[in-house]
Amino acid sequence: MALALSVSATGLTVGADATSGPTNGTTERLMAALDQTARRPARAYKAQRSLKAGLISKGEYGWMEVMTEFTPEHGLTYTVLSEGGSSRIRNRALRNVLDREVEASRSADARAAAFSTDNYRYQLGGVLPNAVQIGLMPRREDPRLINGLATMDQRTAELSYVEGDLAKNPSFWVRDVRIARRYSQISTVTLPVEFRSTARVRMFGPAEMHMTIAYLSIDGVPVDRAPSAVDGQPALPILLTQP
Repeated sequence: MALALSVSATGLTVGADATSGPTNGTTERLMAALDQTARRPARAYKAQRSLKAGLISKGEYGWMEVMTEFTPEHGLTYTVLSEGGSSRIRNRALRNVLDREVEASRSADARAAAFSTDNYRYQLGGVLPNAVQIGLMPRREDPRLINGLATMDQRTAELSYVEGDLAKNPSFWVRDVRIARRYSQISTVTLPVEFRSTARVRMFGPAEMHMTIAYLSIDGVPVDRAPSAVDGQPALPILLTQP
């Protein structure tokens, strides 16, 4: 159930100027871009998701193919297209992921989990080739927040991925929750396209979840091609919890 936390398909529209060098000015602009995008209204979309989760040591997995639709007025809805594997994983993990996101989309939870300066203090986390990592330091212990890094593309000023640990364990039963999200620009909007999570569940050991999102339309306008989250990209740089 803890794997349901920190899953969000809220859109992010980046609007900062990119520069050619990792200067202090560039870092400040990228931090400003991250805060600005976290405060912008979410965009309506229709997307198909592929979800898989399981208990690693037991080799017990379940999967689902789901059609989702989001509007700012009505929040998220979903329809299961197909499913298989462990019914326990599907009902207690995957459906729980979707149901929690539906609930959060119709409340103030999205704002409380946003990567804004209301929820985080920023600091320079590192400089990569053509990218800057922004350290995310939660302002409170909250299982909706992440203690980690947000990577911004220096050339385009777009958020590319976020990786880190939940700021607080979601329950007594679940600990060491680590997540990674990949973002991509689709129809001028930066949106999450891939999500990975690992955790340790008492009595069951390590668990993991993987989800990809293929967008079909944004604000009612069809996407020319529903891009795969992994097209031409390396695996998410998450440090998986070991058994």
